[in-house]
Amino acid sequence: MVYNLTAMGKEVDQTKRNIKDFANFPDAVWVVLLIISFVTSVAYLRVGWARVFYPYALDLVEEGMVMQAWRVAQNLPVFIAPNAEFVPQVYMPLFTLLGGQLMRLAGFGFWPLRLISFLSVVGTAVLIFIIGWRESGNGTAAFVGSGLFLGGYRLVGSWYDLARVDGLFTFLSLAGLVLLVYGGKSGTRSHTEGARRGTEGWVVLGAVLLGLAFLTKQNGLLLAFVALVYFSATEGTEKKEKSVLSRFIRILIFFIVPFLIVTLVPVLILENVSGGWFSYYVVTIAYASPLDLGRLRNIFVWELGAGMGVLVGLTAVLVVQRLRRLEIIDWRFFVSGLQSLISANPWLIFVGTAVFISVAGRSTVGGNLNNMLIGYAFLCLIPALSFPRKRESTFTAGMDTRLRGYDMKKWLWLGAMLIQFGLVTFPLNGGLPQQFLPTAEMRTAGDSLVARVEAEPSEVWLLMHPNVAVRAGKRPYTHLQTLWHARQRGADPLPPDLVALIEQRQFAQIISDESDFFETEPAFLELLLTHYKVAETLPPEQSPPTLNDPVIRPLTIYTPRK
Repeated sequence: MVYNLTAMGKEVDQTKRNIKDFANFPDAVWVVLLIISFVTSVAYLRVGWARVFYPYALDLVEEGMVMQAWRVAQNLPVFIAPNAEFVPQVYMPLFTLLGGQLMRLAGFGFWPLRLISFLSVVGTAVLIFIIGWRESGNGTAAFVGSGLFLGGYRLVGSWYDLARVDGLFTFLSLAGLVLLVYGGKSGTRSHTEGARRGTEGWVVLGAVLLGLAFLTKQNGLLLAFVALVYFSATEGTEKKEKSVLSRFIRILIFFIVPFLIVTLVPVLILENVSGGWFSYYVVTIAYASPLDLGRLRNIFVWELGAGMGVLVGLTAVLVVQRLRRLEIIDWRFFVSGLQSLISANPWLIFVGTAVFISVAGRSTVGGNLNNMLIGYAFLCLIPALSFPRKRESTFTAGMDTRLRGYDMKKWLWLGAMLIQFGLVTFPLNGGLPQQFLPTAEMRTAGDSLVARVEAEPSEVWLLMHPNVAVRAGKRPYTHLQTLWHARQRGADPLPPDLVALIEQRQFAQIISDESDFFETEPAFLELLLTHYKVAETLPPEQSPPTLNDPVIRPLTIYTPRK
């Protein structure tokens, strides 16, 4: 048999060129992925900025939050007994405290609180990038995580920029954990420059930020506890030469004490000043909503599965990979290995904790999609955590190495990210909001409603929209949804002073949205219809709707019976 060595050589060279071209093809996919990340990020920033300065409610709970911040701005007590004028929300006070300080400078409105949320979301995206770069050493993987987070605002019900606590809570939690994990270190995970320097100061600051996260939303306590477990495990692996007592003292001084000072002192002050009403709202009422196990199927199938399925799947793969390294020989070896595992994989542990917090909050009766924000934000770290790392190895001479296992993993990673962007851009969950930008008609309707209320010479009670009363120069009365919640979901009696106002027909008009649960609650409805009658239905031109579920709008005007 005769071989044409020249021809065979040409064929080999051509094959090598084809292989190289194919191996270089992912470069184009990288570019596409970066473009998609950039476009989705800019799209949210544009929408979020526009929503910040819309002057009327985008969500029914915003009304209660803005009125609470307004009381802070006026130096009025917040945690008081339910009454005709005001009932506080069930959240911790930091968010409305900050919003109230801004209102002192800028005046009444939703935008100071929404601006806090918007900037917190942008800050969270920056932190996701920083963590992604530190963990993967790859800027593209880090940017993809940020792009998925900003582009995924629809997956969590477009709650990013609302006057609610979740954006600030997520940012403070992530910022505190960043300082705890990276404090005193520089460089990427695989190329850390030198040992930790000044670790203790960063840990203290991280504990303070986690304390502020707890003062924003109660769930921060669980995240802080998991952070304490991580810090304890890190102390056990990095400071083995120190005694158990010495390590405990360090943990106590640099984490537990700062956290308790930031949290316990204001909590005790608020509890004492309010005469016990503070704990009534943020503990008794906040945790009175029962679990609805029927929601779990919807959460796992549609929200975690159909919406965030790729990220959740990659998380599960990473967890299994890490657990396989844990060897169980005897209990001492197991404890040591578990400490090392926790110390080496903090973000996987924090991702799991954040997802648990989201699912737990979402699965209660009344738990809305805002609960999913922190879980989704932490899941957006997974692109960087799952990014394939190239390992040094010896290959057979003459073989192109770019199509080996590392390249296959890159291809799988790229495909997974493109699929997740598809789930973000074209959600499978039909129950998600369809409209995000408030329209000019909505703004005009709000202005017309304010003008109408302003023209009424006597008192007007807008059951679900006290902000309209403030804008019209009227005395605002309690937000009915917040009152319903504070009454153990309508089980407790109405406040006596509110009952007296209705019985004495002190309101010239009562404007109702006829929303489920709140305005149709039997005790309230019976009292209302006994002393008031339906006078007219507001036209759409005077009835601005909200955009977030449940969508409500002012509908019915009640006037006193003669």
